[in-house]
Amino acid sequence: MSAGNDFTGETDEPSTPPPSGAALSPADIEAIDVLIEHEFDLARACAARPDLAARLDAATQLFARLDHYPTEAPDAALTDATLARVDRAERAREGRMRIDTPAPALGAGRWPDLWAVACVALVVMAVGLPLANWMQARAAADACSNNLRALGGGLVRYVGDHDSLPQNASLLPYFRTLDSWSNARNNRHLASLSDGRYVEKACLCCPNDHAGNGYAYQVPTPAANLSWKLGARVPMVADRNPAIELTRAGRTVGLCIINSPDHGGSGQNALFTDASVEFLRNATIMVPEIDGEPRHLENIYLPMSAADRSSRMLEQDLDRPSEWIQVDVFLLD
Repeated sequence: MSAGNDFTGETDEPSTPPPSGAALSPADIEAIDVLIEHEFDLARACAARPDLAARLDAATQLFARLDHYPTEAPDAALTDATLARVDRAERAREGRMRIDTPAPALGAGRWPDLWAVACVALVVMAVGLPLANWMQARAAADACSNNLRALGGGLVRYVGDHDSLPQNASLLPYFRTLDSWSNARNNRHLASLSDGRYVEKACLCCPNDHAGNGYAYQVPTPAANLSWKLGARVPMVADRNPAIELTRAGRTVGLCIINSPDHGGSGQNALFTDASVEFLRNATIMVPEIDGEPRHLENIYLPMSAADRSSRMLEQDLDRPSEWIQVDVFLLD
């Protein structure tokens, strides 16, 4: 490679006919590549490839002449056209990113879209509303069971302090003087737990009991501590008594097999004498043998009468308080 105008693509093989038009030999191409690699720094390029020093110098001089080659001033119209084209392309890109295109009027292809939206809304209502109701009921049932667990802990501490379950002597009814169980507000005995700060007052009522009637509690008798002391696992606190609710509403109660109203009739949470909590799907349970009373089925919301005991039948009605056999699981609001 030689400097100046003689840089016409000299080849290392003189016998080979030159190709038509200007061309660079492989050595010239390699020299230009080395020069580009070293950012057109001739000294660094020559130091890296001293065997190409002459070609590197010639290429550098040629590029210097090209820098001084006269050119026409840029066309302002071309610049404006290029900028306008770039602006149009940018606006088109922004338009593709927006979804605010005005919707066509009804009847102009919108009915399929409206039907699709309506179908989606129906599916959401059909699935979402029952699911939301179920989740709400489940949350209330969990809150209720947490209340009863707190009551269980409070009862354990209360018995440890008093050697007796909560039974306020001033509230003990003389059962022969009662004409109906609906006259007794038995769960007032649980107030001893909140008054003594064994539990919070909010724990004495199911969250679903919007009237605030409170849980059903075992009827206090001299034998009320028996199942606790003997370790028999029977319910002692549960959701509201459905039979009492019906009686107070003026409705006749026969064989009551319904559940508490606190959980939509699906069952009731119950606190047992071992301080465990269980959700009972129905109010009839198997009671273990207690103090000579044989193992038997009974309804936790109905009292056992002498007739029931003699016939070994499940409790049939609320009966009269004077007919009640006191060794019985009977939870009363």
